[in-house]
Amino acid sequence: MLRWVCRGDKPHSMEAVTRTKASRNRGQYGLLNRQEAAAALGISVKSLDALTRSGRLRTIHMTDRLVRYWPQDLDAFVKGRSEKED
Repeated sequence: MLRWVCRGDKPHSMEAVTRTKASRNRGQYGLLNRQEAAAALGISVKSLDALTRSGRLRTIHMTDRLVRYWPQDLDAFVKGRSEKED
């Protein structure tokens, strides 16, 4: 069971993440690290790891330990989750 740590009624939008200073240092592909992805979804890093392990979020493994997320995949997850709640 995942424990959502949303602040407000909906998870944060990707627009909020793209405006941060850290987002300017993501390189040409715009990939998000674990902390940025968790902040974009409004959940804890621990919950993000659980979603990743369950296969509900797609990841890119740069190395064995370095994991990144596509912003588009996070948007698709949020949209899919909100459609199920309606």
